[in-house]
Amino acid sequence: MVKPNPAWRGDPTFLPEVLRYWGLTVHEFPGWRDRGHGDFGAIQGIMVHHIGSNSYPPSGIARHPSLGLCSQLHLARNGDVTICGAGIAWHAGRGWYAGWPTNDANRVSIGVEPEGDGVSAWPKQQMDAYYRLCAA
Repeated sequence: MVKPNPAWRGDPTFLPEVLRYWGLTVHEFPGWRDRGHGDFGAIQGIMVHHIGSNSYPPSGIARHPSLGLCSQLHLARNGDVTICGAGIAWHAGRGWYAGWPTNDANRVSIGVEPEGDGVSAWPKQQMDAYYRLCAA
């Protein structure tokens, strides 16, 4: 059984166990535990996006040509989740939310990048996985 630990500080190396517990098919991109732009302190939440393409490989998230790690999680159209990195990723951009650091949500949030072009319908299996991934 997976038990929440609100006192956790550090990189989310627990992701494979938690995501599998929620019934997701999880792949681990080679070297994910050592990939990122520094280490997390407290993780306050998630930041969800869409890639802008219905076909984009996890390698593009893990090793983005200009950003390096640009999200911790990749969600494929078939519902499979790939963990791309455990450290801080460049995914959150500019903005603010009460209690979060202004223009620096990267260091307090786990990024989720699902394949999607922003126009096409999301397949049922991807939406189901997206709900479970966010709940996890």
